[in-house]
Amino acid sequence: MLESLTLKGVGPCPELGPVEFGERVNLLAGDNGLGKTFLLDVAWWILAARWPEAPGWPRPETGPESRPTIGCRICTRDWMINTKSVYDFQYGTWSELTMNRLPALLLYFRVDGSVFVRDWATAGRIYSGAGYKWGGEYDPTAIQLTQAEMWNGTAPKTLFDGVSRVEGIACRGLIEDWITWQAIGGSEFDALVRVLKQLSPNGSEALELGKPTRVSRTDRRLHPTLKFPYGEIPISIASAGMKRVVSIAYLLVWAWSEHVQSAKIGRSDPVQNIVVLIDEPEMHLHPRWQRTVLPSLLAAIGELSSELKVQILVSTHSPLVLASMEPIFDHDKDKLLELFMDEETGHVKLFDRPWANRGDVTGWLVSDTFGLGRARSLPAEKAIDAAYRFMRGEGDKNPEGLRTEGEIDQELDRLLAGRDPFWARWIGSKTRKGPAK
Repeated sequence: MLESLTLKGVGPCPELGPVEFGERVNLLAGDNGLGKTFLLDVAWWILAARWPEAPGWPRPETGPESRPTIGCRICTRDWMINTKSVYDFQYGTWSELTMNRLPALLLYFRVDGSVFVRDWATAGRIYSGAGYKWGGEYDPTAIQLTQAEMWNGTAPKTLFDGVSRVEGIACRGLIEDWITWQAIGGSEFDALVRVLKQLSPNGSEALELGKPTRVSRTDRRLHPTLKFPYGEIPISIASAGMKRVVSIAYLLVWAWSEHVQSAKIGRSDPVQNIVVLIDEPEMHLHPRWQRTVLPSLLAAIGELSSELKVQILVSTHSPLVLASMEPIFDHDKDKLLELFMDEETGHVKLFDRPWANRGDVTGWLVSDTFGLGRARSLPAEKAIDAAYRFMRGEGDKNPEGLRTEGEIDQELDRLLAGRDPFWARWIGSKTRKGPAK
């Protein structure tokens, strides 16, 4: 698993790390633009030997003499290695990481709906396009599926299996695979049903498969459907949130099934490690789904194989995602890592925050992790802050329009609900002082 990484001269700050990861769940929090997705991209490059998009770009002020570097520590049950990569300004590339291949199934769910998959069982046997040398042997580029390819499959291409070149398809796509699995009713379909059930928000809303159907006169394919109280809906026209959930379910089942079959063909045992990177799992999801998505993901991976050891790196902006981890957070295996802007230096830094249960979502919103003064609209926060200053006798420090009791009363009445708990404190303060003069 990925134990740590260190960045120098690349990314949002001159130097970051070492970032020490937990062996199970790693939660990356922080404001926009501080590098959460970049850390996931670097982690993917380290593990899969391929950048998700363009290679990491050195900071503008970095000169050739600074030698931008990315260091990491990888370990398994059998070995541990520290290695680093150095940026070559002449060629615009990063040097190869000298390391053993990580025996794991790797998946990276990106926020745009695309997904990357790297299967240990195909390493050194399937090669497509321009690959990377690793340990003196060609390693395959990871399978990259756009959102459209994940649903509809990839185009045929020439693949090299180590002996000869053959025409092959990397992925048939969710629609075709789902329909095939449902028709056959084999192990893949059983796994899909179980994973979908785990990814559902609760038992009463379990995602249930319906009968396949056509969706248009021009598309001759049958499309999978989901059952809802109002009828069966093709998943290809379902809501964005439903599509995100079913795509995660499909990719988990598909990637594991392909791995098991590739391992069998290669006369090897399936791996016991799976690493999942996921950028903003809350994307498109209702709060009821956000507060279950991570525990559900762990449970869903458990449905693939009881022997799998999982490591998850997840970036999130959702207090509900963090709150969902409170019942299952393991202080020995999980971590909350926060990126923040140091006001003194103007540099991004990372804080390994000790985990503490906050009790509810409001507690997370006003914690240092999210940094909201109050879990309210910004105007309401300003009005309440002005009220507190007035109660302390510092009304003259308030902004114009919030300096008198009447002005504050009027603004609070405009912004707060009639049953807001702050009214008791505000009205109580006025009662103690007597009628306003």
